[in-house]
Amino acid sequence: MNKKYNQEDLPISISLEINPPVDADFEKLRKKIDSVSRFVDFVNVTSCPMGRLRPSAIASANFIQNKCGVKTVVNVTCRDNNLLGLASDLLGADILGIRNILAVTGDPAQSPSDSVFQTDVFRLIKLADDMNEGKTFSGKIARKTAFRIGCATPVPPSGSQGIYNRLMRKYESGASFCITQPIYSVNSLETFLEITESIKIDKIIGLMPLTNLKMAKYISKNVPGIYVPDQFLRALEQNKESAYEIGVAQIKEIIEKAGSRGLLRNISGIHFMFYNKGGELLDWAKNYLRSMNV
Repeated sequence: MNKKYNQEDLPISISLEINPPVDADFEKLRKKIDSVSRFVDFVNVTSCPMGRLRPSAIASANFIQNKCGVKTVVNVTCRDNNLLGLASDLLGADILGIRNILAVTGDPAQSPSDSVFQTDVFRLIKLADDMNEGKTFSGKIARKTAFRIGCATPVPPSGSQGIYNRLMRKYESGASFCITQPIYSVNSLETFLEITESIKIDKIIGLMPLTNLKMAKYISKNVPGIYVPDQFLRALEQNKESAYEIGVAQIKEIIEKAGSRGLLRNISGIHFMFYNKGGELLDWAKNYLRSMNV
């Protein structure tokens, strides 16, 4: 995001993905947020990741903002509600003071639940954008909402034209920032920035340390839009006992190469996903950005 979301006068934000606790233990959530709050500018609160039950993302974001004092971006998905339910959730989020949303399709619900998917992410973005103009499909609302609307996007080697077309359509629907799928190659980042250069949307790059071989293989094979280089998989295969160190070193290398190539000038933030090892990597990233004066 832009400077107004930063704790420091750095043009690039540092953020972390947070899953609401499976057991609904919000004291545990508070401790986790407290352990990383000094390193991040905001946290992205997911909505039932992998289609499995978690507490409400909106309720969790409200807790984090009011009890932990950390800004949030809350995921709103097409999976769980029809258009009426989505509009109701958005109005509720606005009442609670949640100003940043990430509009996503959502992982399919796991049995015994069913996914809704009555609408798509483009209409969801347009719905939130219309609310910012003081209107909905039911007519005018008494007070305009004040959402900053984000979206997700894949990166190369997924089809470049498809990436451009979908991101442009999301931008035209009302999105003002995007968070990429996890990036594992600085070349992928460079290509993404090149093909989307004309889309004037804040670009936040997603980074997810792969700290074990099983996880890396699963994501490479089963998660659309994520490309894990073969040489990295081989490195994990050959050094299983050092998998965590290899995964973290790869993320640092991507950030450093992006800095040396001047790519950091074209992004608004760095977003860490599925990272549960405290503040070490977050602190390193913030110090690196400060040293680069980007």
